[in-house]
Amino acid sequence: MSRKHILNILNGEAITEIGVLPLSSCRTVNERLFLRIPFQAQSVILFLIPYYTGKGENLSSYAVSEDYHFYTKGLFERICPLLEKAYEGEAFCGFSDHSPIDERDAVLRTGLAIKGDNRLLIHDVYGSFFFVGELFSTLSAEALGYDGEKEVRECLHCGACRTACPTGTLISCERTCLSALTQKKGELSEEERRIIRQNGTAWGCDACQNVCPYNKGTITPISFFHRERVTRLEKSKLLSMDEESFARRAFAWRGKQTVLRNLEILEEGEAVFDR
Repeated sequence: MSRKHILNILNGEAITEIGVLPLSSCRTVNERLFLRIPFQAQSVILFLIPYYTGKGENLSSYAVSEDYHFYTKGLFERICPLLEKAYEGEAFCGFSDHSPIDERDAVLRTGLAIKGDNRLLIHDVYGSFFFVGELFSTLSAEALGYDGEKEVRECLHCGACRTACPTGTLISCERTCLSALTQKKGELSEEERRIIRQNGTAWGCDACQNVCPYNKGTITPISFFHRERVTRLEKSKLLSMDEESFARRAFAWRGKQTVLRNLEILEEGEAVFDR
């Protein structure tokens, strides 16, 4: 038994950064999600999904493409049957984001990424522009090449992200991240509206990522993220989206009214500038 087949199958999907941990060494964050695994899992195969296709003008880069949850759903539907055929008698089940385990902690202990001062995971090639996926398996971690946990590494501590952060949340946790502010439902205070106008963002914030020396602008080879890109979201574009199209965007989970409010705040700023 070896990890060769897993590597070949994931490499065929343009996924090359893969690590393994015994399930027993992973931190549990959601017991209920374990009930969705239809077998007794022994190991977790973690992998990185690069998504960067270029900067968004008023959207965070992860929201330029369609919601990656649609990508991972299709990915698991494709690869789990192939893995179960390659490893006869074994079972596989995929998760991403909504996971039974602490994905961030697990990735750090595989050595796939380092801990950034901007509270993000960072890879040597992809920088911080990647998502995390994992496959739970009945195979033992040792059978998949596990050779022990790696020491958690940290970034350069250069300070660039702290300086660039528009709200100072990387200096004080009492301050709200701009990304979280754009996702906040309901009415915003005038100060919150000013921050959104000043930074010109309809959704998210990449300020700390754009100045990080680890981010070299490496473009993802995964075709999903190159389709249906929206680098700049306009009010007319948002209002023209039917429910199905809107549901496929990363910013859909907070509802259309939240995004519409942000766009109207930006329009207010443009109107003042034009006077």
